[in-house]
Order: sequence, then structure tokens, then C-alpha cells
Amino acid sequence: IVLVGATGDLARKYLWQGFYNLYLEHESPSVKLQFYAAARIEREAGSKKIKEILQQSVKCINDDDNCESKLAAFKSQVIYHKLKVDEDYNVLCRILNKEEPSNKGGRLFYLSVPPSAYSSIAKSIHSHCRPLNDQQFLRVVFEKPFGEDLSSAKKLAKTLAEYFQEEEIFRIDHYLGKTGVQQILKFRAELDEQYDQLWNKNHVDRVEIVLKEKDNCKGRTRFYNQYGVIRDVMQNHMTELMLMVAMEMPINLSSISDVQKKKQKILSDIRQPNLHSSVIAQYKDYRKHCGNEKCSSNQNIQTPTFAVVKLYVDNARWRDVPFIFISGKDLDERTAYIRVVFKNQDYSVGHSQSEQCPISQVVFHIQGGSLASPALVVSNNLPQILKFSDWNLIQPEHVLYGCQGNNNQVFTPTKSHDAYSVLINGVFNDKRDMFIGTDNLLASWRVWTPLINQLNSQLPKLYDRDHLGVLNFTLKGRGISFTQNTLEQDYKIDENKAFLGKPLVSGPLEVVISKLARRIIKCADDAVSRQGVFHMALSGGSSPIPLFDELVVSHPEIPWYATHVWLVDERCVALTDSASNFKSIHDNLLQHVQIPFFNIHPMPVSLKKSFCHETDEGPEIYEQQMKSLLVNQTMDFVLLGAGTDGHVASLFSNSPSLDQTSAWVAISHSMNLEPKGKRMTFTLDFINNAEEIAVLIHGEKKAAIVRKIGYSQASPQLPVMLIQPKHGKLVWYID
Repeated sequence: IVLVGATGDLARKYLWQGFYNLYLEHESPSVKLQFYAAARIEREAGSKKIKEILQQSVKCINDDDNCESKLAAFKSQVIYHKLKVDEDYNVLCRILNKEEPSNKGGRLFYLSVPPSAYSSIAKSIHSHCRPLNDQQFLRVVFEKPFGEDLSSAKKLAKTLAEYFQEEEIFRIDHYLGKTGVQQILKFRAELDEQYDQLWNKNHVDRVEIVLKEKDNCKGRTRFYNQYGVIRDVMQNHMTELMLMVAMEMPINLSSISDVQKKKQKILSDIRQPNLHSSVIAQYKDYRKHCGNEKCSSNQNIQTPTFAVVKLYVDNARWRDVPFIFISGKDLDERTAYIRVVFKNQDYSVGHSQSEQCPISQVVFHIQGGSLASPALVVSNNLPQILKFSDWNLIQPEHVLYGCQGNNNQVFTPTKSHDAYSVLINGVFNDKRDMFIGTDNLLASWRVWTPLINQLNSQLPKLYDRDHLGVLNFTLKGRGISFTQNTLEQDYKIDENKAFLGKPLVSGPLEVVISKLARRIIKCADDAVSRQGVFHMALSGGSSPIPLFDELVVSHPEIPWYATHVWLVDERCVALTDSASNFKSIHDNLLQHVQIPFFNIHPMPVSLKKSFCHETDEGPEIYEQQMKSLLVNQTMDFVLLGAGTDGHVASLFSNSPSLDQTSAWVAISHSMNLEPKGKRMTFTLDFINNAEEIAVLIHGEKKAAIVRKIGYSQASPQLPVMLIQPKHGKLVWYID
């Protein structure tokens, strides 16, 4: 057994004790364990340092009378070797070849080193340290982080695959060795008959996965600054916890391949998280700590030390059940738990005098908080548990997870094991189900990398331990937001403002979009109440995408069942073309909401001949479709944007279609704006007949055109300035 990085902090705190525990459990006349401590310092200094570390860090863990003699024997078997360059590995492994029996045993290398050193060490182990024959094993242990994103994880995985077989690679996630974590699959296996029927979307309201730390990042900001809270704990520890709760139980829990396949299936079913399903924050002293430790000033402004992320699993068991990840530094307590909260489907008629806590929950308590050890907490109003593994039933008197202790069954383990000792023993015994496989690692990064990239452009909210209320959050549809919304407080929207004589909603983009989304909901509800249906025409392009995100994530109350969606304009390309307005609206909105298929009306730009061919009469067909469905022969709501040249819909300056008054739909031509060519568009006259029109303009690229039309400097008037409803309402939404 070779510990590379034997003088580091992790080795001091956990690994040497773990190896001693391994020695106590397995050393016997038939099993010989030889330990090698390895670091980059010279042999004499290294040997002295290892002796000091073993003296300070390795302790007797029981009352065995022979413990001291066993500890002395263990220390005597630890030999120091300098491992700095490739030749050092050659020297060590020539010694191993002489000492090892030729027909059994194996070699275990534990790399407690930075990931940047993995490649060169892996090459040296492969070149010089492979066992002499196939009957001996080689096992190489790697500590996280396993990459910074999907690309770097793939690169590292490819490098390791050049030197090792998959069964030789053991990626450690120390959380998987914790007693409180190992109870999860035990619970699901032992209590399957009682709880599997409840373990689904019909009964579970939400799953909370929480990992809170009191410590801040002082002393390790140079590392933390590269990662932040999502990379540090959510992509690995917390995702693994989620998989244990959510995966389908394999027939055989001891089958490594079955367990890995079940986990990978859940990972593939996770809906991609985005900015709307996450919030981030940073404790106030982080930048000061970062400055003192000379970490990158470019990154530290945006490094999140707190985050809440809401994930959904799109499968039959868990669809629409939120899995809420909460983690942060410099908080009020150190604790970790998984809380499965069930729907409360019991109702009382009249006044209830029951002291029974109304919350129904199963809590896998991992560490910290108000309990001194790991625990399983189960509400009394759930199926009762007569026995759980070899754990003891206790009677806590204090409040646990919102309920008095006597409202719960609480089980605690007879003995709690050190996580690293468990995992080191797992490597020794080849229990690969306790470690992270390559496929699952990459699948997890596929879930998290897009969100990490999106958050790179976001500034985290600031907090401190004395004012943690600013971190309170609200679940909003499929989205999430801080309860104290600074933007809403700082920017009071004055809808009495005017732009070109019409109402103006202005402010930060998030607020403008929120106001517009709420207005669409109000118009939809009014129309459905009045006439049973709501007809809405949408523009394409990039401008409405933030609105589409808001509608999907935060407003499930929209009456999609009674909503018809039409297009304001379309480019004369295939509906699957990246330039198609319909494709943009479909990909960003329609595919994510429950709107009937027959309520979606793309423009008929491709019929018999070619795109927008005159003889196909596409505009006439679309007009007839609208006339057959529109209640008052007009749109209830039209969403428009404005181009940098002042065009609106696909109505350009000097376009003949601007003057059409008899037709609802026409063919126009883009002469200068890409993509050039034919387009199909609502006519100006038809747009101005709408009940309500919203013009959404945002972004720096649109600032010049807003100033131009706002000061009426355009002569002749630009198309967007010709939006003047005949009897309806026009509101400008400008960030």
C-alpha cells in the first residue's frame, strides 16, 4: 500500500488513521500488509516527518489491551520513499517486485495529491509498478476534484484510461463512506414493502438535500476560487445523495454494474437546471480573504459560496417533484441531511385538538445539527418501523425538523464509522459500488456544466452570518428566487411613465420581464373567462427568450389548455432550421408547457412548391386559419420586438406590406438584414387591430434605436413607430 502525498493535511487528518484501522482488521498470519509513505522531500527528512505524523495522528480506537503494541507494529511497517520524478517510481517498484509473493496479493496506490499531478503519476505507476502477473491486482485511488467541468473531466478520464483499466480506478467521494449516507440504500432495501409504494410523485411533495458549513473559506480561497459551491459539493457529494434517493432499486445491491446503471439512468433523466432554477450568494468577507491569500481577483467577485438549485427528474416515478439542493459556507450551523417531505393529504372537519405534527417526512440525518450522531428520523404518521438494521430506537425530547421528538421514530447506529476508514476498506475489498465510475462522473458533469457556465455571468448576493435572512428563498413554479428581491425593492416600476405617448414599463431586465409575464397571464385569464379561449401571437428572435424562460419556469398557472399560439412573422426556411422563428419559440417555450398540439399554429412557409412560393398562397391560408378561429377577428395579445434598424415583425422601411390594409398576412423581403430573403409577416393593419400589443426591447445593442425613436428623430417614421392600436392597448417594455 503506497500513500502518495503522505505528509499532506488529508493524510494527517484521516488517511493514516484509516490505514491503521485497515491494518487492525486485516493483518494476520495469512495477510501481510506493507505500507509505504511517499512524498517529494528527501528520504531522511521524509522519514522523520512521517514518524512525527504517525505519532500525532494515529490513535488507538478501542480498549484493546494490545492496542499499543499493535500500533507500534503498524508504525514499524511504514517505510518512507521519496517519489518526485519518474525514476523514483522505478526504484520503489523494483523493491516491490522483490518483496511481493509472485502468485497473490496486489498493489494499492492512494494519490492524495492535486489533480494536476495525476497524469504524470499515473504514467509512472503504469510504466514501473504494475504487478508481476495477472493474479495480482492494481488499484489506484484518486481524490476529487475530478475536473472542473465536462470538458476537463473528459480529458482527465481519457488520460487515466490510457494507463488503467476501469476496474483499477477508484474515485473517492468521502461522503459515500459516512454512516449516515450508507443508511439510505439500507432503508430502501430493508423497508421496501412499506415505503416503495410511497416513494413517488403521488406521495412525495419535495426532497431537500442540505449541506451547511459554519466554516468560511479562509485559508483555502486559492482552491475554492476555482470551484465555488456547486463544483465543490453539489456536482459530487450532493448529486450522489440524490441518486441514492431517486434511483430505481437494483435487484441485487451487491451488483456493481446494476447499481451504476440505475444511477446513470437517473442522471440521464434530470432536466437541465438553469438560471431560473438556481440562486447564488457569497459571504461578505470572501473577497477580503481572497485578497489576503492572493487568489485571482477576476474570479473572486463571482465565486458563489452559497447556492440553492432545484432539479427535476423527468421519469414516471419523480416527474414534477423538486429535488432542492442547499449548500453554503459561513452559515449558522454545520449539518447535512436529506429530507423527503410527503404530501399532507389528510383533512380535518372542524377544530382538531391533536398534538400530532402535521408534517410527514423521512429524514436521513448525516451529521451535525441538533443530533450527536447520524440518524434516521421517520414521522409517526408514516408506516411504523419495527426494526432498522442494527440501529437503536431512541426518544429525543427536542424539536427535530419541525416536529417535537415524540412525533417521530428516531434510530441511531450502534457504532458510527469514520468515512475514510470505510472507503479504504472498500478499496482493499474491491467494493466498487462505493466509488464513482467514469460514466456516472461524466453524466453528472453533463447535468451541471451548462448551469455553471450560465452562472459565470451572474453576480452573487452578499450575506453574513448575522443576516442570513437575506438567503431565504421562495419556490416559484419551476423556478426559485430569493424572498427578499433586491431588484423589486430598488426599482419601483412607474407605469404612468410614457414612451411615444403610450405606457412604459422600464427597469432591470428581470423586473421588466416579470411585469410582462404577469400581464400576459392577466390577459389570458380575462380572455378565457370572457370567451373561453386566448389567442396570442409571438415574435421570434433572441429578444423574447428571457420572457419564454420566465413563463416556463415561474408561471405554471397560464391556461395553456385554452391558449392558441400564432406567429407574428416567419423566415422562409424549414421550421427545423436554426433561423426559424417557430423553432426558437418551440425550443424555448412550447415544448416545455402543456399546450394542445392543435393549438399551435406555425406559419405555412413550406407547402407544395418551395419556401413562400406565390402559387402556394401561404399568407392566404394562414389568414383563413385565423378567421376560422379568432372570436372577434382580432388577436387578444401580440408580442413584438424591434430591430436595430427599427423594423417590427418582418415589416421593414419602404416595404410595400406596410401599406396593405385588406390582408392580414403578407410576404415581405429583407434586403439588408440577415438572413436576407423572403419572410411571411402580419401586416401593420392587422397588428394594430389587436386587443393588446406589447413591444419588448432590451440589450445594449438596442439602446441607439430606442433613443432614436424615443426622441422622434426618425424621418420618415420607422416601422416600429407605426404601431398605433386602433382600439386596443399598447405598452412598451424597455430595460
